[in-house]
Formats: sequence, structure tokens, C-alpha cells
Amino acid sequence: MFAILGILAIACAAGIVLLSDDSSASSFSVAPSEDGVDYAKTSSTLRYTINYTLDSSQATYVAVLEDSDGNSKGSVSSSSGTLYSTSHTRALTLTMPSDAGDYTLKVTVTEGADENKVEYVRTAYVRAVDPIKLSVTVNNSGAVARSFVAYFWVEKDTGWEKIDGSKQTVDVSANGSKTVTYDYVVRDVSNTTFCLKAEDTATIGGDIQGLGEDHAHTYYTSANDYRMIEYLCVGVIVILLIVAIWIYRKPIRNFGKPKGRR
Repeated sequence: MFAILGILAIACAAGIVLLSDDSSASSFSVAPSEDGVDYAKTSSTLRYTINYTLDSSQATYVAVLEDSDGNSKGSVSSSSGTLYSTSHTRALTLTMPSDAGDYTLKVTVTEGADENKVEYVRTAYVRAVDPIKLSVTVNNSGAVARSFVAYFWVEKDTGWEKIDGSKQTVDVSANGSKTVTYDYVVRDVSNTTFCLKAEDTATIGGDIQGLGEDHAHTYYTSANDYRMIEYLCVGVIVILLIVAIWIYRKPIRNFGKPKGRR
């Protein structure tokens, strides 16, 4: 016993660490590169990041984008590679599948070799969405062509909000019209009220119609269309039930002559 303690004392004095520290173990995580942005337009790109700390000098990884059945969808660049201890992040560029839906980014990291090999599997949620097609037609009733910069705006619970990235230069010919469109990408698609606003209303004159909140439009989701059909069906069923009950409870009158007395 004293011999063991003596050996440990000598080892500590020599600066030799015999006990492993769990805090130095490798760690891995996968997350969107832009905080909270785990969605993108179908067939577009989205960036994720592998965040890691290595206990060894290097490790290898394989990344794949999968659907709910475990089938590979879209693509990942770079889908495989080496992680070095001199860094702590590795960027991944996802090419979204062409079909809207929920997907999983699966990253498998392998550290060590042979009997010392350790595998880590990390996953992250990814959503591919179909964009909402916003469309506004602007009319020019004047005899002079107009050109102006405009943004799409959407109505939120807190008021109207400008869509960053929707900036467009609108050219409208004299006595003509121009349809302006924009693919609005949101994580959760719902009914959306929107309008088109000029960046500088003072420069477009009074001959342009179709701009501003007074000319707002509403995009209705297909789910909402089905819900309206469901409401109509329920209403028809209720009316039929009321009519059936009324007919059933209606008294039957005997218009025949009464039987003669014997």
C-alpha cells in the first residue's frame, strides 16, 4: 500500500498525470451557421457548422442529409473530410432537396483506429420549404414612364415589416402596367397579407397605382382552402340534420273520413 502511494507521489512530483480528465474528452455538435435558421427554399443552399473539440490530433467525419425513412436526399459539401485539433469548426453547405419537407442532417465522426476507434453521431433538423409567390401589379396612368425602387412588406402581429432582400427596381411604361413578384421564404407557411411599397414615394408621382397598404393582398395557403371546404361540409351536414329532425317530428294528419258508427 505504502509502495503504491510512494509511486504516485514520485509520479506527481515528476509532472506525470496518470488519471484521465473527462473535461478533455472530445465533443461534437451540429447546428445552423445562422442562429435559428434551419430552413431554406427547395433546391437552394443552407449552411450548417460542425462545432468540435478533439482530445486527439484529428478525426474523420461523414455527413448526409436524410428523409424520415433514412434515405439520402439533396447533398452536402463537403460530405466527408478530416477534422483537426488545430481548429474547432467545419462548415457544411447543404443543397436542399427539390421536395418540401422535414429532413435530418446526420454527421458521423470517427476518432482513433482499430480497437481504440470511437464513433460519435450527431443530428440536426432541416426543413425545405416551397416559397410563397408574392405578386403585385402596378399601373401607370401617366404619359411619362416611371422607374423606382420598391420593397415587399408583410403584415405581422406587431405591424407592417419590410422583407429584407426583396428590393427591386420597378420600370413602368407610360399608360402601362408592371407585375412585380418575389419568392418569400418562411419556415412555417400560413396566410400572408402583403403589399409593395416604394422606397421613396416623393419621386414616383401620383400616376402610379397599386402601391402601399391600401392595395394589400393576401396569400391563402392550401391548408386554409381545405379548412374552408371542411367548414362548408359541416354546415351542410348540420342543416340536413335539422331538416331531418323537423320532418321526423312533424305530426301526420289524417285527411280521410272517419269510420261510421255501428
